Amino acid sequence: MHLDMKPANVFITFEGTLKIGDFGMAAKLPVPQSAEREGDREYIAPEILASSLYDTPADIFSTGLMMVEIAANIILPDNGLHWQKLRSGDLSDAGKLSSGNLCLGDDDNGLSGSQLNVSSSRRYKHNQKVPEWAPNFMVNNDGALDKIVKWMTSPEPGNRPTAKEILATPEARWVDQHRKSGAVIFEGDFGPPPEDTTNEAGEPYPMVVDNDINWRREL
Repeated sequence: MHLDMKPANVFITFEGTLKIGDFGMAAKLPVPQSAEREGDREYIAPEILASSLYDTPADIFSTGLMMVEIAANIILPDNGLHWQKLRSGDLSDAGKLSSGNLCLGDDDNGLSGSQLNVSSSRRYKHNQKVPEWAPNFMVNNDGALDKIVKWMTSPEPGNRPTAKEILATPEARWVDQHRKSGAVIFEGDFGPPPEDTTNEAGEPYPMVVDNDINWRREL
């Protein structure tokens, strides 16, 4: 167990790869209940504070709160009502974690589905067609990230996924198979285009130009 999962302990290599570091509080399982190893209050799992229960789900919980902080662009509380809500499985204060404005709905910009003239209103936020290779979980805005993070931050340790179960989700597998860069390069709202830039009919995929991309640069 790492026991101190937080953004400050995740490092980025020159190649853009994420690596976990600072194992000063790490411990081998099973960790005795008499152990007093508590990380930062912002990320600590509820069962550690309540019953000194140290097990792998605690690291999953902390990683889930890291995802809340990153996706919602918020500073996690270290005490108080909002802190307690996060440990009770209530993520409502963080807002929606999955992108909610990438695709236009039937009523967006006053256009109906027929006027958009694209199936399932697959229209990009800059009024351009969503690329055909974009995954449905990004296009349909089904809250995929919200579901995974809520799973990771369940108040009951036994209800949380293992790291292998997270990596086996269709969403995580899609990202892992399609990304081309590390953690510090923006690859577009729907990820990088596939190596084969033509569809089944042999036609090129429509290009999507993001007018907001100019401010996104390598760190």
